Amino acid sequence: MPSLIETIAATVHELATPEMKPKNLIKAVREKYPDAKKQDIVRAAFYAVISRADADPEKADRLQAMAIRERNADADDCKPATKKPPRKRKAALAKAEAKAD
Repeated sequence: MPSLIETIAATVHELATPEMKPKNLIKAVREKYPDAKKQDIVRAAFYAVISRADADPEKADRLQAMAIRERNADADDCKPATKKPPRKRKAALAKAEAKAD
């Protein structure tokens, strides 16, 4: 029995056309699979690219471009990690030594 990603990948492959925008493809897939998350559809697009790259290279290129764009769009929505300033260990050690003396 195929997994959900494999099933969605087959649908993505069927629905994708050269002039279709990623948002329209995602919307079309969600019509068939209303509970599918965008992340699942993007993963399925990557799966479709990998599993069918030899059969239709042009379609594989379009699906890959869509999947990369959508994955990057999700990454842009995330907040960047903030770095904490480095600890001042030398100052803390000197303070501890001063107290010990």
